[in-house]
Amino acid sequence: MDNHADKLDFAKGYLAGMIDGEGTITLNIYKNKAQPFIQIVNTNPIIMDCVSEYANKLGLPFHIRTSKFTTNQKYKPVIVLSVCGIDRCIKWLESINIIGKKKNQELLLKWCYSRKKVIQEHPMWKPYSQDEVDILNEIRRNNQNGGKSKYKLKIIKYDEAKVENRNFRIKKTQELVNKGWKQERIAKFFGINSQSSISKWIKRNQGISTTTIGTSLIKDEGIV
Repeated sequence: MDNHADKLDFAKGYLAGMIDGEGTITLNIYKNKAQPFIQIVNTNPIIMDCVSEYANKLGLPFHIRTSKFTTNQKYKPVIVLSVCGIDRCIKWLESINIIGKKKNQELLLKWCYSRKKVIQEHPMWKPYSQDEVDILNEIRRNNQNGGKSKYKLKIIKYDEAKVENRNFRIKKTQELVNKGWKQERIAKFFGINSQSSISKWIKRNQGISTTTIGTSLIKDEGIV
C-alpha cells in the first residue's frame, strides 16, 4: 500500500470501523443546549494510537484522554477520543463513510448544517428549529435501539410566531432609528418604561446595515 491515496482510504476505513464498533455519534444535552459529539472508546493503547495516527493523517481534529488508574486493578484504564463542536464534527462526518451508524452520520451532518444556518441568521438568540429537535430525538432513539430517551428535552423549541415577532421588533426599531427617533420615544412605541434596552441594542448593532439588522436578534429585557 505504497500509494498515498490508498493509505488515506485505509485510514478512513479504519476510523469508520472504529466508530461503528467502539464509537458513538450523538447530540449531547448540556444546560438545555445540544452539542454534536463523536466518540471512540477503547482500553487498548496500541489501537488508540492507530486511531490518533490516522486521524492526524486525515487532518481531523480531536481530543484524547485516558481515565485514571483505579485502586481496583481489575479494570483497565479507558482511552477516549472525542470530537465536539459543529465544525469539527462536520469535518469528520464529511471525511469518512460510516456503514453501521450511517443513519446517525447523515442525521448529525444535517443537524450541524442547520445549526450553522440558524446561528448565522440569529446570532444572538440561536433558536432551535423543529427539524433540529426532531433530529435530536431520532439520533438519541437510534442510539438506544428505539428505546425512550432517558433525558427530557428542555431545549427551546422552534416558535415561528415568536421568531417573526422578534424580527419585526428589530426591523421596526432600525426603521425608527433611521427616521431620527430618540431612544425614549422608541421605548414608548414598544411600551417600554425605560430606554436602556433600546440604548444597549443600538450600541451593540452600531454600524450594521439595515439589510443585516433584520436577521439579528437581541435578548435585552423589554425588546424581546
